[in-house]
Amino acid sequence: MAVRLGAGGALITPAFAEKLANPALARETLRLFPHLDVFALVGIHLPADTFVAVAGATELLFGLLVISGALPQVAVLVAGLPFNATLLLFGGTEMLGHLPVYGVLRTLLAYGSNPGTAELVRRLPSAPRRAVREPVPAT
Repeated sequence: MAVRLGAGGALITPAFAEKLANPALARETLRLFPHLDVFALVGIHLPADTFVAVAGATELLFGLLVISGALPQVAVLVAGLPFNATLLLFGGTEMLGHLPVYGVLRTLLAYGSNPGTAELVRRLPSAPRRAVREPVPAT
């Protein structure tokens, strides 16, 4: 659970700090690095604010998916795409910053793919169940 919380938090924090709560920073980054706009690369031209909101919401969604344990392999593989794509533009500094996240995502991928440990990755811890007493019929 701690691994999932750490990896999910590593996705959620920049979603808020760099995109949703500070769209001016994301717009400026997009202005300086227009190749980050994946929609424009495939012919869909969106306003910068829309792109920033979609990027932040996507990052938030995958962070929540990693934390929830639902579809761990899918969440890790899809979340890994933008992590790796930014390496081409930002190089070694970006890799160094993402290295801990790479390790955690790889761990979730490996343990989520192993039949013996998959259930540990997928499920959220449950609270102990209390015995429910049967109602006593009125006489």
